[in-house]
Amino acid sequence: PRRSVKRIIRVLERAKKVPRGALTKSTVHRVLQVHGASRLPVRGPDAERRSFIHEHAGDLWVGDGLHPRGPVVAPDGRLRKVCLLSQIDGATRYVVHSYFALGPGENSVAQEYGFKQALLCHGRPLTYYVDRGPAYVAGSLSAICAELDIRLLHTQRQDPAAKGVIERWHRTWRAEVEDELPAHPIPLAELIAKHDAWLSVEYHARKHDT
Repeated sequence: PRRSVKRIIRVLERAKKVPRGALTKSTVHRVLQVHGASRLPVRGPDAERRSFIHEHAGDLWVGDGLHPRGPVVAPDGRLRKVCLLSQIDGATRYVVHSYFALGPGENSVAQEYGFKQALLCHGRPLTYYVDRGPAYVAGSLSAICAELDIRLLHTQRQDPAAKGVIERWHRTWRAEVEDELPAHPIPLAELIAKHDAWLSVEYHARKHDT
């Protein structure tokens, strides 16, 4: 039910049910309307915001964490919560790093590990834009950014929509990865494999409307 029309078309094309380019969004939408299935389930209220985009890659990275709804099977065989910690480039919408940290919430060690991997792969951004969660107001992150001459910028309190670029990516991840997962917990390694495959084959290969 949560699949968008574009997602349905991509699924059908990849499964070779229809030739690539044969289906239009209007055709699929009409079929869904006939069957009373044209409305996506509501996830929550979104405040209206004006979009903005930076001119160059590396001008701005946005960092945040996402909490998948269900647990995974950890390497030790126990059910554990995970947090998806990511950084996305504001100009290109390229996800410079994204990984699953074991644990129920975001913490500074896990967040800074992911930030370090992004820096090692892509160099430093001019600005790192994050919320005011404990992992992002930690003195260690401030020291890291000061040492590397990165401007650390925080959103206002209780304003997740200010980080619209990564919030939008989170919604896409839920729709295209999480909503396609089985109802039962899967091994962490399997979730990582699905996530990495989706990033490389689906998300990063796609032309973004912005």
